Amino acid sequence: MSNRTSKVVILLLVTVLILGPAAYAFPATNTYSSDNANVPTSTYSDYSQATPTYDSGCACVNIGSIKDQPTNYVPEAVKVPDEYKFKFLLYASGYQHYQCKVGAQGQPGNWTFVGPVAYLINDIRYNSFENVCDRVVFHHLEKIDNISGVAWGGIIPTDQSMVVANPVMTFPSPDGENNIPWLLAKANYNSGVGVFSDVTYIYRTETYGGKAPPNEKCGTEFSDGYEYASPYEAQYWYYH
Repeated sequence: MSNRTSKVVILLLVTVLILGPAAYAFPATNTYSSDNANVPTSTYSDYSQATPTYDSGCACVNIGSIKDQPTNYVPEAVKVPDEYKFKFLLYASGYQHYQCKVGAQGQPGNWTFVGPVAYLINDIRYNSFENVCDRVVFHHLEKIDNISGVAWGGIIPTDQSMVVANPVMTFPSPDGENNIPWLLAKANYNSGVGVFSDVTYIYRTETYGGKAPPNEKCGTEFSDGYEYASPYEAQYWYYH
């Protein structure tokens, strides 16, 4: 077993032990309340090279079955430049991780973004996040030499390409302040042979949940260093 595979197995075991078997199931609710204070802290913060193993018993599938761009509203602030073309979209379900940083005495605490951990599927009409065979992409924080950002990597045998990107613009979710913003990210690294090898822009839209708890909860209900996993859903549109 390679070092990379060993790290993957350890990561997945830790995730299941901490968050339970439904760790990456489609979140049922995302609204913050004080009842969420018992959300377990994650024991890992370095998602570098964290690519889950695809179940070898699954039938072969491809990444990106929806190739026609939806006619949904796209704000000008997060619109992809005209010279780039829509390639496909995926649906995501997972967690946005935040860490509580308590301020100096008398100063309020705040939440620092750690990174996303999510699975992506092709089409929510026909696929399920609960079905491991429907999960085709893993979304996580990636660090490669002097390059860092959020990554989307294929986890199927026929496509393990990856793209790493960083946000260039955000737009508040039209569906309410409890949702993470819509976002435009630009690629700064591509690897492998597959659907992500030529992706240049990623647009996050139709977000639900994923926000950190209020800052006043950091240092009161949550201790310094506590890592909060906030469930979220989103669509990711890919351009090349």
